[in-house]
Amino acid sequence: MGLALALATPAFAAAQNDEGPQTRNYDESLDQAARLTFQRAREAFVNGDYEEALRLFRQAYELSPRPVLLYNIAATLDRLRRDAEAVEALQAYLEADPDAPERQEIEARIRVLQAGSAEREAEAEARDAQQREREAELDAERERLAAEDAARREAAETEGERDGLHPAVFWVTAGAALAVGGVAAWSGSDASSRDDDYRNLAAEAVARGATAADVEEVDEALTEVESAQLRTNLLIGIGGSLAIGAVVLVFFTDFGGEDDESAEARRSRTLPQVAAGPEGFVVGATHRF
Repeated sequence: MGLALALATPAFAAAQNDEGPQTRNYDESLDQAARLTFQRAREAFVNGDYEEALRLFRQAYELSPRPVLLYNIAATLDRLRRDAEAVEALQAYLEADPDAPERQEIEARIRVLQAGSAEREAEAEARDAQQREREAELDAERERLAAEDAARREAAETEGERDGLHPAVFWVTAGAALAVGGVAAWSGSDASSRDDDYRNLAAEAVARGATAADVEEVDEALTEVESAQLRTNLLIGIGGSLAIGAVVLVFFTDFGGEDDESAEARRSRTLPQVAAGPEGFVVGATHRF
């Protein structure tokens, strides 16, 4: 290819006087334009701008269709990895100049390009087959998911779905409220007992004339009473909140489910509604027909 580019200008200039396959009547003004275009194409090729080089080589060939330009076109297409077009250009060059001195090398290059093109076509076909296989797998997966979704909807329509919360939510909340209430009751009893001990201890200390040790002991007893009362108040608050939550959940819990309800009953249901506003909570009810 480098030899072809180096010898292109002499061959181009000498072609006007050669006898043989290149002999024809060329317009000298077109020849001059073709020479200038060829020089620009060669510069673009050397600079690695193969798209521009290909455009200019083809333009030069249109201005002055000399076989050597077909070789340059083929060399540029080869660089662009457009093997099928390069093979066509090389074959056109050999047809235009059957006595080309580099014929054997060009025929060998044609065979290499054809083999590479066939290999890439086989790879492309394999990739297409893999893509089709993946698409088929995706289609099958989508169909499976659609069938599962349809089965779930059918099962829901057959068995019915709960409109409210699961009873387990209510029972867990109510159980927690009872448990915390029991602990709060024990804590209250303990706080009351400690308060009695504190009062008795303080009375005894006053009766015998409180010493520094008595005062310290009374202070410790008072601290224990306050801690027990604080613990009790916290437990009461938590237990009360859970109890209130359990009462609210009564309105939102579907204790019986819908297994025994008719379709008409499932469609018609009164449900409580709770909304929070700037002034507090609003409780109401909605009826679904």
